[in-house]
Amino acid sequence: MFPELLKTEFLANRFLMLLGLLLNVFFILLMGVFDDRAVDVFIGATSIVFYIHVIVMVVSHSDQKITRLYAQLPVTTQQIFWASWLVILTWLAAQTLIWFAYGLWFDAEFEAAQISLLLQRALGVLVFLAVISIAFDLWGCRPRLWFWLYVAFLAGLISLPIIFDVNSDRSGQTLSDLLLATFSMSTGTGLAVLSVLFVGLLLADLAVFKRNDSYLY
Repeated sequence: MFPELLKTEFLANRFLMLLGLLLNVFFILLMGVFDDRAVDVFIGATSIVFYIHVIVMVVSHSDQKITRLYAQLPVTTQQIFWASWLVILTWLAAQTLIWFAYGLWFDAEFEAAQISLLLQRALGVLVFLAVISIAFDLWGCRPRLWFWLYVAFLAGLISLPIIFDVNSDRSGQTLSDLLLATFSMSTGTGLAVLSVLFVGLLLADLAVFKRNDSYLY
């Protein structure tokens, strides 16, 4: 049943994926062929497009997804959850390969060894999506108070660098500097931290998803 569910999810999102590929080609022409932009600029532009596409996939296809899932019952919450995330992971893997190809062909300072940096960027995207996914799933839980508490928690985390962005007596670094240094001190450390963070958020999202009032959405 799971392979059929996964196949259905891919088919349902094939046009969005094709649109994403076409937009990547557009940005390659715009930034690589007709201009000389670094791979970081290309990653920034295409990451925004990726975020928008995933949100559109979740929001605009919700009614269609209900129909698809009911047509394939019985399916479990875990199967639905993992099928959705496998679509996203496959999509992001393809996007990461496009980043790598752009760096090799259009960025003179890019080296093949920097693939680990691209993986770190991809993991950062996954962490962000997992944070947003938890918010979406909490919205379907009762009481709705849990959603607002989660939003308040995220707002607090975002505001920390603003509230406490003062010079340290020892190092002269601000909190923003320290947070950035955590993920840039070394590629290996960044990958490890982001990997653990993503797995933790994914498991938390699964726990919330299983307790959702209606997981057929």
